[in-house]
Amino acid sequence: MKKTNNILFLRFLLFVFISLFVAIFLLPISVFSQRNNFQNFSLESGLPQSTVYSIIQDKRGYLWLGMDGGGLCRFDGIKFKTFNKKNGFSGVTVRSLFEDSKGRIWAGTKDEGIIVYDGYTFKNIGKNCGLVCNTVLSLIEDKNGTIWAGTDDAGLIKIIEMSKDSFRVEIIGTEKGLSNNSVFKIHQDKEGHLWLATFGGLNIVTLLKDTFKINHLRGGREIPSDVILSIEEDNNGTLWFGTLEEGVFTIAPSSKDGSQDFGLELLSRKVTSYDKLNGFYAKKIWNIYLSSKNELWFASVNNGIVRQRFIKQTKDSVSTSNFVFENYTVNEGLPSNQTLSLFEDNTGNIWIGTSGDGLCKFMGDMFSHYSEKDGLASNKIQGIDQDIFGNFWFATGGGGLVKGEKITDKPVFTNYTIKDGLLGNSLLSVATGKTITNKNIWAVVSDEGITKFDGKKFTNYTDTQGLLDNSVYCIFVDKNGIIWCGSKDGISRFDGVKFLSMDLETMKINGKDVNSIIQDKKGNLWFGTRGGLAKYDGTGKITTFDEVEGLLHKEIKSLVEGPNGNIWIGTNGGIYMYDVKTLSKIKIHNVANDSLLSSNSIRSMIFENKQNMIIGTDKGFDKIIFDKKGDNFTVRSYNVSDGFLGMECNDNAIYKDKEGNIWFGTVKGLTRYSCEFDKNNVNSPKTNITSIKLNYKEVNWKTKSDSILPWFNLPNDLELSFNENHLTFQVSAISLDNPSKIRYSFLLEGWEESWSLPTNQSERDYSVLPPGTYTFKVIAAGANGKWNTEPASFTFTINPPWYNSIWFYTSCVIFIIICIFLFIWVREKNLKREKKILELKVKQRTAEVVMQKEEIEKQKEVIEEKNKDITDSINYAKRIQHAILPEIEKVKRALPESFIFFLPRDIVSGDFYWFNEVVQNNEPVYLLAAADCTGHGVPGGFMSMLNNSLLNQAVNEKKIILPNKILNDVRQGIISALKQTGDSGSQKDGMDIALVSIKYNNDKVLLQYAGANNSMYILHKQTETLFDEIFPDKMPVAISDRLQDFKNNVVELHKGDLFYIFTDGFADQFGGIQGKKFKYSRFKELLVSIHEKPMDEQRNEIEKVFNDWTNNINPFDNKPFEQIDDILIIGVKL
Repeated sequence: MKKTNNILFLRFLLFVFISLFVAIFLLPISVFSQRNNFQNFSLESGLPQSTVYSIIQDKRGYLWLGMDGGGLCRFDGIKFKTFNKKNGFSGVTVRSLFEDSKGRIWAGTKDEGIIVYDGYTFKNIGKNCGLVCNTVLSLIEDKNGTIWAGTDDAGLIKIIEMSKDSFRVEIIGTEKGLSNNSVFKIHQDKEGHLWLATFGGLNIVTLLKDTFKINHLRGGREIPSDVILSIEEDNNGTLWFGTLEEGVFTIAPSSKDGSQDFGLELLSRKVTSYDKLNGFYAKKIWNIYLSSKNELWFASVNNGIVRQRFIKQTKDSVSTSNFVFENYTVNEGLPSNQTLSLFEDNTGNIWIGTSGDGLCKFMGDMFSHYSEKDGLASNKIQGIDQDIFGNFWFATGGGGLVKGEKITDKPVFTNYTIKDGLLGNSLLSVATGKTITNKNIWAVVSDEGITKFDGKKFTNYTDTQGLLDNSVYCIFVDKNGIIWCGSKDGISRFDGVKFLSMDLETMKINGKDVNSIIQDKKGNLWFGTRGGLAKYDGTGKITTFDEVEGLLHKEIKSLVEGPNGNIWIGTNGGIYMYDVKTLSKIKIHNVANDSLLSSNSIRSMIFENKQNMIIGTDKGFDKIIFDKKGDNFTVRSYNVSDGFLGMECNDNAIYKDKEGNIWFGTVKGLTRYSCEFDKNNVNSPKTNITSIKLNYKEVNWKTKSDSILPWFNLPNDLELSFNENHLTFQVSAISLDNPSKIRYSFLLEGWEESWSLPTNQSERDYSVLPPGTYTFKVIAAGANGKWNTEPASFTFTINPPWYNSIWFYTSCVIFIIICIFLFIWVREKNLKREKKILELKVKQRTAEVVMQKEEIEKQKEVIEEKNKDITDSINYAKRIQHAILPEIEKVKRALPESFIFFLPRDIVSGDFYWFNEVVQNNEPVYLLAAADCTGHGVPGGFMSMLNNSLLNQAVNEKKIILPNKILNDVRQGIISALKQTGDSGSQKDGMDIALVSIKYNNDKVLLQYAGANNSMYILHKQTETLFDEIFPDKMPVAISDRLQDFKNNVVELHKGDLFYIFTDGFADQFGGIQGKKFKYSRFKELLVSIHEKPMDEQRNEIEKVFNDWTNNINPFDNKPFEQIDDILIIGVKL
């Protein structure tokens, strides 16, 4: 009996020892009081059902959820989409999910077998394929591409794909060696073995060439439990198993001794159990997941989530890494303690599926939050500092002074109020002494002066003791232990014995309120006031800074010294910087405002390190990230959507501890920002075009396209008629890290020339699109500002109406040409025939002179009539050509001070002038051209009509307005219409041209010019250089040996300047006394001599000079010189 009592006593001592060990060493590590960053999604958020059995993420970035009823669910971070019987998914309850190597989604259901979705249709693998089971609990694809399924009552299923739409199954159950047909989880280890979690322990399937072998590990014999629910393998090859009642246990990795029988080797592996003795309190483990950080996460049925965390320890210069278990429950922000599934997305978020309480996202360890629920006396934290012993001190609004100990683990808060000797419970600032002579805690009491706490008692100081005034806003302890107070009326200095004060008027600051005090590395004190900045150098000299030095916003809330000694100033107009090195009088300049920052109201500032600066605002906080030189920077903003729950920061309530954590005092409590856990997500979102609407309506694109693209049912090679020209594109960018901060930029190639400004709108609308081929492109960026390098794109074509196509225009031109040629040919043939008849009659009737003469006269009249008909036809062609040319009055209305001198050599001309007016950004743009087509007369006329049509088509239909791009397009049209090949001896008809676009901007004019062999002359009014010539490209608008793109010349002119464009007819005209060409040099001199005259007089002067030049007698025939080419000159005064 005595021996029994001793044994019982020893067991009791062992129990007490273990309990104390757990309480002292394990509980502080694994229990956290702060509320972590969990974002919950419930039925109110759009989740179709509140129990989530399975979670995966596909290659397009979407989360897929297996629900307990309602079908299959897809989530893009903002919206949930359900697939059910209405859209082809026959299942109701989905217990398992995975994406195979081909990108297909496999869903294991209850009662409906397995459903496979390939982006087009849902295919069922059920009784028709030999799959007879109640529920599919697990799905995997092995290393050879074989699909395996675990069922609740049919054992292990091997799925063999016979064809694209055909499958068959092989069943491995108890009759083939399994210990139990309830297979909850399948896992393939690194050696290729399949591990099955069953209600009959562990079954390990070794796949051989044409067969398999099964080994068993049973509960109570080789392993702690016979009811296994989950399996995971860590990076070391250790296998972890979750049980129904015995928590978790592990099996050590293989010894990798190939000579040993696998069954014997398996029995030799070490099995380790984890329970409350080593910090693991959960019993029922439904799921285990290995994260990218090599941390294991455990979903328990009753105890929330358990997380394995590694802790680095250094002892005797030797670093070791051990792990502990952290438990997250409803106390830390989980919506429920009953959890079922776990998954890590591509941005590092852990997703948790619960039983009955929806979906939850763990956003990481970046933020920890403390509030009144954790023991704080007030949620309004208005000051933070840390004493030399490592204790934190918080000034609260209404809760007095708070001391915080062990903040990183379970916090212990001690509260001091009026009852302990404070003047009031509303504190504005706190500062701790860090010198031997001053280790006291100093705090500002709102409108009551300041107080000192020496660890035992409070000593209060007011204006009675010498303080300048009791309305103190900030307090600072300098390097020597001297106390500095910033108040409503000025500054007070306290050395522990007496106060010395200086008011703002004496400091020559036009304002009130000293809001911030800092001391730089050189010992200078800086004061931020509502009326500007002040510097005290310690010798009694105070220097002030305001708008004269560049500080345009003088209401200062916060100050901080940068790594290079510059002083950063937080104002109500953004951030300014005082440059300590500049010699300029303007020493202060604005660095950033709300165009980059979340707000202009800068509440607090601190440097995280030399490259990162933290700015607290009324809308969260911003991180400025400088480049290595410190010249350029980017900004990332944090708010509630990132997990910063406090949102509004209080003035100067910011602190950086020894571990590098940043502490914020906010209106909703205390927040710790652990910079080391800030996600450095360098990936851009997964961007997809999800839908296209036609005239605001959903369309079954199968009726308009031969094939459909998978997943979003978009048409392939879409062609639309000319009246189907209103399209709406809907897009989705998946960045589950912070989907509310996704921004999009769009471009419709063929319609827009540049990307749109970033927007949070996921829809883009295009109406009244003209015929053409377009490519819609979209890129997106998440909270990290990283944009897609490759856009998601979709190409489509809008066909023109039959009467507005190039083939129709070409056919018309060819038809007219054929008609004219046929007309001339028939007339000539008739003339020849009648001439022969006439000659025959002359010969026959030689004797009848009189009759012959009369007959000749008649024939003469006939010939004249025929010639008149031909001339009339050509004149008709002239009317057609003139109808195509723009009206002079239209040109005059747009360009009042202008002239067109147009003098064809023949009835119809190869030269033509062209004009068009378009609108760009609500401003008119005028297009004007002088063109010289190959040939003159009838052939030149035909070419001019074709080229005129191509110019109109380029501008009116294709919306091209840049001169060089217009010429490029017209050249392609000529080559196509005339079937030019460039072969030796083939025709190379085309045109030379000078083309300009004119756009007015107040007194300035933007002139753009492109030329093919034809120059442009400019005569300036306001510059020293009177005459400029813009040279053309030395190639025609046609096929030629040189086919480079035409150059676009951009010239900025002023009103009063003139320009001239022309063809070569005038300069090439022979005449004068010596019968030589007029030449371009003489032509330039002519324009310079007349450029100050009104434009109509200039035209008359040019015509007069031309007539005088050609009226000289040609020595070869003693007649005036004939015009040798068409002539066209256009002059415009701006």
